Order: sequence, then C-alpha cells, then structure tokens
Amino acid sequence: AEPGAILTYIDENGDLTCPQCKKAYDSTRLIAEAPKDIGESIFTLKLTVKVNEERMNIQKEEKERADREIKRILDLTDEVSREADILRLHIIDEIFTLKCPRCRQAFVDFVGCFALTCTKRSCKAAFCAWCLTDCGTDAHGHVAQCPLNVSRDVFGNLTELTKVHGRVRLEKVKNLMRNKSTQVKQKIKEIMRKDFVDLNISMDF
Repeated sequence: AEPGAILTYIDENGDLTCPQCKKAYDSTRLIAEAPKDIGESIFTLKLTVKVNEERMNIQKEEKERADREIKRILDLTDEVSREADILRLHIIDEIFTLKCPRCRQAFVDFVGCFALTCTKRSCKAAFCAWCLTDCGTDAHGHVAQCPLNVSRDVFGNLTELTKVHGRVRLEKVKNLMRNKSTQVKQKIKEIMRKDFVDLNISMDF
C-alpha cells in the first residue's frame, strides 16, 4: 500500500514474492491482472533484470575471450610475436575503439549532434565527438570551438569525422611504435593490416 514498497519484495529474478513465505508469484498473471501501476512496475523490473542478465553474460563472455587471448600471447615463444600481439591488443582497445572519456564505455557510432552524451546511466558524461574531450554536463560550447571541428558547427559530416579520427589514431600509433624495433613494426603491419584498411588508416609508421 505504500509507494515503493513493491521493491522490498522483489527477488533476484525480478519476481514479486509473498511477504510471508517468500514464494514468487506468477509474474505473467500479475502483469495482466494486477492494478495498472503494479503491473507496469513488475513488467519494468522483469525487463530490467533481463537486460542486466544479458549484459552480465556479454561481460562474462568478453572476459573469457580476453583471458584466452592473454594466455595465447603468454604461451608464444617468439619474443617479437609476443610483443606485437600485446601491442595489437593495446592499439585495438585503447586507440581504435572509441570510448567515453569518463567511464571508458565503448561506442560505435551516432547520429545528429556532435555534442555527445554517454549512454551509461551512472556516467552521462557530455563529450565532443571530434576530440572526445570530457565537457562535464554540456559539450555544445566546446564542439563549436573544437580545433578538430572542420564544420564549425555542432552538427558535422561523418565522413570528415572519420578522416579526423584516422589522423588522430595514426599519430597515437606512431607515438606508441616510435621506440619499437623494425621487426616488431613489421609484425604489427602484418597482423593488423585488415584493421588499418577497414578504418582507412595509413600504416606509415
């Protein structure tokens, strides 16, 4: 009867339970037959639990894949191959993958305004699509004045953005590879050729 009291009786599966015996009710029936506000609350909770389960599964799979990759690299006996593979992981994760500058959540693309907002609920950082600078709660002012912005507007051209990101990524790769041996550089070019081609980035390093 009290606002929010329903949350006290939700189990780990998102099901409403009896306050006395703790047995879960049939969520499908409750959603269909309970008062509208309660039905909507249960439906929202079930959906939230489902989404969180899927995220956890994805994170678990990603961790297992990363662990397998790290083990594979550590098992390599060739020093050049091992160093190149470690660098490859760094380049893909830290240079080629676009991320929120605050929480580091990856994102693929976007539409519309170049003043972006992180989709992660606990973050919501506002940042610039051109340079990925954290702008606090509003990136519009920065975007219009960003040195990398070739459009001088908060809306831009995605083709130009790709070119800008390509130049920035190449500079970061060059800095990373500056003191590496010729053999390691050649190995990187060999194992990452497709990655560079797909992103239309020069391998001039």
